[in-house]
Amino acid sequence: MGLSLLLATLNLGSAACGGDEVADSSDWSTNEPDAGGESDANAEPIDEERPDAEPLTPQAASIVTVIDVPMPVVAGQRFDVACEYLDADGELISYPEGEAPPVRFDHSPSGLLEVRAGQLEAQHVGQATVACASPTLGLRDEAPPSVEIVAGPLHTLSTELSDFQITAGDTATASCQGFDAFLNPVDLSGTELRLITDVTNSGVTLEDLSATITTAGFYNLSCFAEGVENFNEVTLEVVPDLPAELIVSVVPDQPVYGTGQIVTLSAEAQDRYGNLVPQARITYEAIPAGESFGDGRFRFGQDGVYTLRASIDENNATEAPISREVEVVVNENGPSIVCTGPGDGTMVNHAPNTLLTFTGTVEDSLGVEEVLVNGSPATLDAQGNFSHRFRPRFGINFVDVVARDTYGEESVRTCSFLATNTYGNHLLSTNDVVSLRLAQDAIDDKGHTTTIQSLNDVLLRVLNSDGLLQQIRDAVVSGGLLSFGCPVPWTDDYTVSITGVEYYGINLGTGNLYRHLTELDLVGGGLDMQATLRGVRVRIRVYSPSGICPDFNPVADVDRVTVNLTSNIALNGQSLSASLRGSPSANAGEISLSGGNGFSDLVYGALGDLFQNTIRSEVEDAVEGAIVDNFDSLLGDLLGNLGTDALSGGIEVPRLDGTGQIELLYDLGFSSLSVSSARMLLGMRTRVRPQTTAIAYPTLGVAVPPGSYLYEPSGGQNTSVSVHLMLLNQALHALWRGGLLEADIGEALFGEDAEGASVSLRTTLPPVAALNPDGSATLMLGGMRLEMVYPGLFDEPVTLSLGATANTEVNINNGQLSFSNITLNEFHLSPDEISLNEGTRDILEGFLRGFLQTLLDDALNAALPELPVPSFAISPSLGVYGLPVGGELGLTNPALDATDRHLILRGNFGVR
Repeated sequence: MGLSLLLATLNLGSAACGGDEVADSSDWSTNEPDAGGESDANAEPIDEERPDAEPLTPQAASIVTVIDVPMPVVAGQRFDVACEYLDADGELISYPEGEAPPVRFDHSPSGLLEVRAGQLEAQHVGQATVACASPTLGLRDEAPPSVEIVAGPLHTLSTELSDFQITAGDTATASCQGFDAFLNPVDLSGTELRLITDVTNSGVTLEDLSATITTAGFYNLSCFAEGVENFNEVTLEVVPDLPAELIVSVVPDQPVYGTGQIVTLSAEAQDRYGNLVPQARITYEAIPAGESFGDGRFRFGQDGVYTLRASIDENNATEAPISREVEVVVNENGPSIVCTGPGDGTMVNHAPNTLLTFTGTVEDSLGVEEVLVNGSPATLDAQGNFSHRFRPRFGINFVDVVARDTYGEESVRTCSFLATNTYGNHLLSTNDVVSLRLAQDAIDDKGHTTTIQSLNDVLLRVLNSDGLLQQIRDAVVSGGLLSFGCPVPWTDDYTVSITGVEYYGINLGTGNLYRHLTELDLVGGGLDMQATLRGVRVRIRVYSPSGICPDFNPVADVDRVTVNLTSNIALNGQSLSASLRGSPSANAGEISLSGGNGFSDLVYGALGDLFQNTIRSEVEDAVEGAIVDNFDSLLGDLLGNLGTDALSGGIEVPRLDGTGQIELLYDLGFSSLSVSSARMLLGMRTRVRPQTTAIAYPTLGVAVPPGSYLYEPSGGQNTSVSVHLMLLNQALHALWRGGLLEADIGEALFGEDAEGASVSLRTTLPPVAALNPDGSATLMLGGMRLEMVYPGLFDEPVTLSLGATANTEVNINNGQLSFSNITLNEFHLSPDEISLNEGTRDILEGFLRGFLQTLLDDALNAALPELPVPSFAISPSLGVYGLPVGGELGLTNPALDATDRHLILRGNFGVR
């Protein structure tokens, strides 16, 4: 019989249970000549009868569905369905292999089960029915079996709180709900659950599913169980308790005040845990009474000692009123100098390096002859008001004022103030203080080596793992892929199945160490990925159930399969996430068929074209599914673990008087994300606060130079991190608020041998840092007042105003930030109401210079011991690919650079 007759009689149908697609023989074609040449019109007809024909198969009267799987079935579990034919007597009909009529199976209700790779997969809890049917015979199982589906293993935890707002010291209780991977509710009885939070400090106590919190603020809480990686966060607000304590300070802080000068008593209420209570109703009074100018502001017209009192009379945490008092001295003896604009030890909102009019008053019963400001004559009127214009720098400025009376006696005062036109809110987080920039080379350096130098190098390891091949093999190996007619017409159809998938030897190419290749490219808002599998061999079995036609086992070699997909990258709460953009595509390259054995050559033309479609489709689907699964899992794993552990536990800084520690709490989180074809830029928010606030001096916030926070470093290296000066000044501001510069420092200043010496330090301005063009930093201290007793030098208490600036080198070593070679370059010492002879001044300067240098060194290095460098944590799931579990992927071998606002680390991507 000619091949054209063979093609005309091909019968393509599904021989496997569950297949309901019928191949269309019209798609088949061949360019080879018919094996038998032209047909012979005179040939004798072939006898259709066979003398040894087998008995006819009984007629099927019914069909039954067989499910051999223990019940119930767990969501996510896959199982096989078998279909059996019964005759009119209910006996099982045994068909020769490959001769059973084609079947399909139906399942209902919809949504409970889904077909996956020829099996049924349970997905949603319920009772499903599965029925076999034979469209050819018009049969359907009338009493189909049912499948009970129960929830799968715990996959996701959801959290609900008893309260979304509690008072400091109270307890919030959580309830948890569990779901499997298909969002079926999961019974949590027997599951060990506990509560976790994104903020951990000494004010947070977690026990089982209860949270007792004493520090006011916002907390993200979530249920947690070992092995569960998906859980939602619920925000809990902790508000301050009733006032239990008052902190008071006098502004300006002076030993002696002039008549008519406005004196302010600044007070802040705290609850029993040290939280500020802004809504507290505080009353103020002066004894003896003075002229009042609003809450806490007084003016006195006569010399004397006055008591200023702040009180909370009701609605507090104690049974009695809460009050605090301070004494102030008003004295007109000798010339007085008062800095009024800006006031001494105050902050002003003024653009650096622009003209400012500095004002003050001088008063003396004998008259004032002259006032000098920083050595230059000031404008002085008859009422004792003076002014002088100059350009203040960013940070703390010092103004030396000298006033001379008509008899030549002079008084000297150094006033300090902090100037900038940009203050960050110290009570809230500031966005984009830290930024991570990954250039295209950090995503994919286009090198195919075993060293991890980009994210793509991790993907290469996954793609070339044994697990990927097994996943493809599981997807394409089947018992019956298709069937077609044998050249001998009275025989049964051939049955074709795929029996295996493997790789065959290829030339890897110059510079390549991997068989399979990947490329990752940044695009607007996401990533493009192209994966190429090279040298895929599909093993095939072609057999005749009757045994008359010979069996043969060809192989189909696919030179390459290429998969393309795009993922969106987005900032989702406090983590990065990836989602598929559009649909992925897979394209198989050239397929070559080999392994013929003589008789099989008659059908190779048909098989060749058939395999170019059927095998191509099978391989493309399997590879696409495996690549998408692995890429999704890897990208989600890496992006979800992007963050920084630096500073996460807070730090402790010793107090100057050795009485304990000041705990600084660092709040870090993501604030912005921008992805272009050239780079990915991630911004992080920061906040630094003391565990307990110890002072009540007014503040405008954290001082920073004008300009944007977010910075995108340029340069030849592919990974960089920038840290705005804001973070350093946040830490210094928090130390100040925590009371670092409020202490008795007599022993620290003079040593243990200075018996009877005492020095009380108060500071009304936070320390401020500035960055210089040469990469060094300048540290500024101002608004410092010392009340000192030193037997033999000052037997009676004296008050000194103190300020200084210092330069320091900024270095980084193994990720640790250090400030070294600190050198004082400005020193300001101003005694109040006394004159110092040269010898005494030299002694004091010697003590104070050394003290300030040590203070700046210790405070600066303790406040910011390391820079928060974001990196990708390597989870245990990536350990199978040779990556160091517990390690990090990110910036390596960083070099430190600086601008006037940013510290910059530049390096290359790799394993840290």
